[in-house]
Amino acid sequence: MRHIEHAVKVCGEEHVGIGTDGGTTAVDDLDAAYEAARREVEARRRAGIGAAGERPGVVPFIPDLQGPGQFRKLADMLLARGHTSERVERILGRNALRVMSEVWGE
Repeated sequence: MRHIEHAVKVCGEEHVGIGTDGGTTAVDDLDAAYEAARREVEARRRAGIGAAGERPGVVPFIPDLQGPGQFRKLADMLLARGHTSERVERILGRNALRVMSEVWGE
């Protein structure tokens, strides 16, 4: 939430959006996901290509925001923090739709 709010402060709500390259399927085995992430970090370190500050056990998703209801939950969390429904709609898709329309036409 703080990251989204910071982005809104920096560039305005018209320029913030949620981009996801993953699906909405929940991770069935969180322990296995953490273990896989740990192995990946260690492999990158051994290969000399690890990122600065990268830590084993940090997964590339937010455990509390996964599964088919993740965007509804995110919307509810933003609303609970006082964001307007218009801002939430922009962040969760209207901004992306606007940009795509501007770039590719309607």
